[in-house]
Amino acid sequence: MILNAEQLRQKAHELALIHDPYLSSWPSKGLWRDFHQDVKSLRLFLQMLQDSSVSCSQPAEEWLLDNADFIEEQVLVVKQQLNRSLVKNLPRLRKTGDMRIFNICSEYLQHVDGNLDEDSLTAFINSYQQVSVLKIAEVWAIPLIIRIALIRHLARVAQEVKTRRQVCTFAEELLARIGASDLNPDILAAALEEAGQEMPLSGSMIVHLIRHLRERADDSHMVQEWLMCNLEDGPASLDQVVSYEYQLQARHQVTTGNIVASLRNISRWNWQDRFEQLCMVEHILGEEASGVYPRLDFSSRDVLRQRVEKLARRLRVPETLVAREAVQLAAREYEEFIKKQPPCEQEVESHENCKPLTRPTFAAYYLLEPSGIKKLRQALKICGKPRYMPELHVLSHPTAAYFLTLGIFMLLALFGFTAWIAAGRTVTSLDWIIVLLAVLLPASEWAVTFTHWFIEFVKRPQPLLKYDFSRGIPFEAATLVVIPVIWSTVKEVQSMVSRLELHYLANRDANLHLGLLVDLTDAKEEVSARDSELNEAARTGIESLNRTYSTPGGSTFNLFQRHRTWNESEGVWMGWERKRGALVELVELIKGKTDTTCRLVVGDPGILAHIRYIITLDADTQLPLESARRMIGAM
Repeated sequence: MILNAEQLRQKAHELALIHDPYLSSWPSKGLWRDFHQDVKSLRLFLQMLQDSSVSCSQPAEEWLLDNADFIEEQVLVVKQQLNRSLVKNLPRLRKTGDMRIFNICSEYLQHVDGNLDEDSLTAFINSYQQVSVLKIAEVWAIPLIIRIALIRHLARVAQEVKTRRQVCTFAEELLARIGASDLNPDILAAALEEAGQEMPLSGSMIVHLIRHLRERADDSHMVQEWLMCNLEDGPASLDQVVSYEYQLQARHQVTTGNIVASLRNISRWNWQDRFEQLCMVEHILGEEASGVYPRLDFSSRDVLRQRVEKLARRLRVPETLVAREAVQLAAREYEEFIKKQPPCEQEVESHENCKPLTRPTFAAYYLLEPSGIKKLRQALKICGKPRYMPELHVLSHPTAAYFLTLGIFMLLALFGFTAWIAAGRTVTSLDWIIVLLAVLLPASEWAVTFTHWFIEFVKRPQPLLKYDFSRGIPFEAATLVVIPVIWSTVKEVQSMVSRLELHYLANRDANLHLGLLVDLTDAKEEVSARDSELNEAARTGIESLNRTYSTPGGSTFNLFQRHRTWNESEGVWMGWERKRGALVELVELIKGKTDTTCRLVVGDPGILAHIRYIITLDADTQLPLESARRMIGAM
């Protein structure tokens, strides 16, 4: 029965009230086993269709044959994505043992006849969560689980189609064994009895027998009348049965078409956006008082959501409770902070009356940092008894933990080496000292190796959180990409101008400015004969880029040049402190100082006061597509 939107919402509420989920420590093998069996039966049926005649074909079979390769592709997608760790973290239902999210998706598909609609599914899941909240892993697994449910639903429909084909084939082969001249009710009844068909015959069998009889000569009307006698209402009942049979075949065709179309539709989903609409933890974290969380990019938000998952498992509390408590702790710190002083808005340059927010004002502090997790665990005690986390003490004192671990492994390595060398021998005190000194170096190497392995095992590397600048770098994060260079020929000048153009084309943004920071080669004089030629070539190249690409209020190309200073130790005229000095003086120039050897030759001096970040590239360094935005977001 296909339900409308209101009925679907009501059904979701009922499901949530009926379900009794639990989280097992052992992954369920039932889903994979049942999926494998359904795929096997589907493949066998498709192979049978490819090898069979078209005499008993049904409309649904055309959908299956035309999309056989696509269906196989979807099966491979499921096999690649379905892993043990994912299944282990998905709650199951106590009564059936099925995964809760699989039952939800199957119920939805059943009530929409396999016709998947993203908005309808979103409304169904949200209605369910009004009663019972799904875990993060469940929401993330929906596209995979939907695929599994669709393929299994398709296998069930294919099995029904196969049953009707088998009935049709049986009727065709049965009548083929009886000659047209010998066909009469008695012979047909005997043939049916011999084939194991008992009276009364099923409606489907009668329909297919009469269908094949009608394709024969007119003298089969006696047999048709005999078959009709097996129906309660005679010809009128037969017409109804035939109509119902064709309606069923049409329904199979529609359902098969819906399932195939839904599989194609789900392949085009942008699940990241839909996931964040459905994830209740995402909604809670988005309420952070500082407003920073919504401005992070997806990967950074995902890092925090995964931390919520992990902490919820470790502390044995609901995920939503962990997220809400972290947000509330951050909100209290934020309120205390703004009572003392107003925060910097949009991260503009700090001044004497403006200080950046402290770390405890962000929810991430309570999810990532040991001191914050301790406060979170303490706050959760009022809701239960969160499990003890001994690693917090280790992470809170990293130096002591490192040397303690190193010492333990060092002692173990020394004991192991010396015991192995001295095994079965009579060893004096002097021998022990010699052995210990001999194995000290290899033991220390082993100890350091095991210590680093242990640290990596206990504390996985944490990605840097980044702002989402995919739609553009904001004005308050204006950045200068600069390439420090030393050139000696016009060809080198032209090459660097071309490279600057490539960097711009790969990272176009109104608040991303580019420049060359130029030093001339060392010389015996402050100004050499070729300096003017090189300077003119550089000026011409940068001005050409500005004419081609720059717009008012947009990105600019700049040329920064330093003049030589005398270096007493080297005995030459050269750029002060070379590359390091060039970057130091560039920063001083941006700050507004004028007493440096660096000056802006080409460019807009007005943009320097707004530069917040500097990205330094070597002459041979690539700046891949959109990488500048991601880098600036991390800074």
